[in-house]
Amino acid sequence: ELKERNSRLEQFTYVISHNLRGPLSRIQGLANILDLADNEVEMKDISGKMSMSTRDLDRVVQDLATITEIRNINTKAFSTVNLSTILNRVVKLLESEIKEAGALVNIQLAVSTLQSFSTYMESIFYNLISNAIKYRKEKDQPVIFVESYQRNERIIMKVSDNGVGIDLEKYGTALFLPYKRFHHHVEGRGLGLYLVKSQVETLGGTLEINSRPDEGTTFILSFPVVANV
Repeated sequence: ELKERNSRLEQFTYVISHNLRGPLSRIQGLANILDLADNEVEMKDISGKMSMSTRDLDRVVQDLATITEIRNINTKAFSTVNLSTILNRVVKLLESEIKEAGALVNIQLAVSTLQSFSTYMESIFYNLISNAIKYRKEKDQPVIFVESYQRNERIIMKVSDNGVGIDLEKYGTALFLPYKRFHHHVEGRGLGLYLVKSQVETLGGTLEINSRPDEGTTFILSFPVVANV
């Protein structure tokens, strides 16, 4: 476990430094040629590109702050979380995306409450349902199924879809790394699944994925009945 954590930390450090270097290099390069601009139009164009690079840099810093904050909670922050309330709020937040895609969201909760951190649970479901809508098949109606039940001393939650799926043999080892994207036909920064896994683990849970190309994806979340993180 310690080796795995160290490996993830090394990968995270590499990716973050890479994503910080990109905008910084662009800003430095643009600053160097700003004085060489021949007219106001060129200066305005360079200034606009510098502004875009600054926004990219700010986004990476915000991502870094978000990721760092994830690990800084404990069970004292936990309370009784109503899954139905959380999911209704997520569906409401994604209402326009669901309507545009013609998606069907089916929710069946055999377990409706657990001791957890509501902000993280909302973020987890938001990212998973949002991804299910984004990575839908072009010609099929998106169907998203969310369920919960108890198995022994664990609360299991599943989020399944009938979308484009993921080739786990090809991408499985990189699936939860930050800034990794495997489908480039939709916009995104490749941070959602990294945040989901980090939040699930911070809440004392585990995350598994079953998926095949063109056969949809199922995320399986497992949490202890009694929170212990």
